[in-house]
Amino acid sequence: MKLPLTVFALIILASPAYADTAASQNRAVGLLGPGLRVENLERELSFYVDGLGMTKLMQMGSPQYRETMLGFDGGLGQPGLILITDTTKSPPQPLQLGTAFDKLVFRVVGLDGVVAKLRKLGFVVSDIHNAAKGYQNAIATDAQGYKVELVESARKGN
Repeated sequence: MKLPLTVFALIILASPAYADTAASQNRAVGLLGPGLRVENLERELSFYVDGLGMTKLMQMGSPQYRETMLGFDGGLGQPGLILITDTTKSPPQPLQLGTAFDKLVFRVVGLDGVVAKLRKLGFVVSDIHNAAKGYQNAIATDAQGYKVELVESARKGN
């Protein structure tokens, strides 16, 4: 099984060496993170904050249309995830997962523990598989049904 290109790109982009180089170049454009429409914000926060250890950084907008920004240790200056709740339409517009978006990919340390924590919180997570080149992965499903690939390297520093 080959290591997916998205996993490789995320590993490179998330490495401390890349982050220091990219931040020092004063780029005019940077990635904030994907915006995912969700129906139950609290359940999504359970997955990403309680399960994966992300931090709720800020919320913007009205109670009817709210964007909740999540991130890791780097704060708002680093890529993260934006959860979007929209109750402005009556009745609420049902969410349908499209065919172009495939999954979010997170690099984790302690994959066994993360999988166990997500399962304890009631989320569906596949068994851990050996991917390639010393990497292991598992696929989780968040409360909205989005696929989340969890990747861990068996090699130090990766």
